[in-house]
Amino acid sequence: MLEHHGYQIRLRRTQVDWIGFITRRGQRPPVILASVQKALIAKAQAWIEERSRLPALPCRQFPLEGCA
Repeated sequence: MLEHHGYQIRLRRTQVDWIGFITRRGQRPPVILASVQKALIAKAQAWIEERSRLPALPCRQFPLEGCA
């Protein structure tokens, strides 16, 4: 498991590829696939960087985004 800007990146090896789950409390984890572990980590970190630039969405649209 790795951490990047408050997100956790959980890595799993399958028979053919790597699968990663990007987790943060109260959010649904996106899934990322790559054939090489380093590529998976780079993709996950890029996703987190892009996500951190987006404005927060209203709770009514995404209730799992940490809304009460």
